[in-house]
Amino acid sequence: MAESTATGPLAGLRVLERADGLPASYAGFLLQGLGAEVVKIEAAGATRTPGDHVLHRGKRSVALDGDEALWRTMLAGADATLGDDDVASHPDLVRCAITAWGAGGHPRGLPPDEALVAATGGVPALQWSWSKDPIWLVTPIVSYMTGMLAALGVTAALAVPTYVWAQWLFTTGKKLKD
Repeated sequence: MAESTATGPLAGLRVLERADGLPASYAGFLLQGLGAEVVKIEAAGATRTPGDHVLHRGKRSVALDGDEALWRTMLAGADATLGDDDVASHPDLVRCAITAWGAGGHPRGLPPDEALVAATGGVPALQWSWSKDPIWLVTPIVSYMTGMLAALGVTAALAVPTYVWAQWLFTTGKKLKD
């Protein structure tokens, strides 16, 4: 493998992004911008969206296709993961799970939809409009903020040496408490 020429505070660190959706892609984008080597794990022939060329800029891409031996090898050389994979056999990894509703999902089974998460948190009602009614947000602000908080948490966890336990982060788009 070629030696990395990345610069920035996270240069020399490797992050495996094995999660789908805008928040994980944005977190990986930010971590890559800070100098980390980010490897996007995806299925062979994965469909790309029009914005993927921006969010995946500077990332390496690997299709595992069920190759668990390759996954274990990649984990051995990683510093952090974005995704909720079981990586308990690698206790030194910083692990960041990113979900819309939290670990248990929504209590009524709602899907992880940007508009539903934003509405549950009251985001549309907080936007100013002439009509004084809640307004639809075109920008997926909840996803961007969730990704930003995930990247911040991973960066903070990588900066703190671990002595006994691995760092485990859990980022969600929902409002946890009033």
